[in-house]
Amino acid sequence: MRNYLCKKCATLVKSDKKPISFNCPSGGNHQWTDLGEVGTTNYQCQKCAIHVKSLKKPISFDCPSGGNHQWTDLGEVGTTNYQCQKCGLLLKSQKKPISFNCPSGGNHQWTQL
Repeated sequence: MRNYLCKKCATLVKSDKKPISFNCPSGGNHQWTDLGEVGTTNYQCQKCAIHVKSLKKPISFDCPSGGNHQWTDLGEVGTTNYQCQKCGLLLKSQKKPISFNCPSGGNHQWTQL
């Protein structure tokens, strides 16, 4: 299973093969980027706020916000829910996620749910 991201509409799809490109909500066809294998580490791009669970640091090019992604390793996927009060990201983590590089500016403000 791999993570695919459309650089036009920021849709994230987990699939065994490249998704169909027709009918991007942003017009025309999707422009898929293979970010890498689905895994057990939470990553978030500081620029576009996309959250992926990946085996290793995702590919950096083709950020929907322009240029390259700026990935932050937020920690291992787990069973406890955490939500950032600033950017709204909700994720499952083994322990409190890393606070650096919130897309809303400064540091994440995590609350355990």
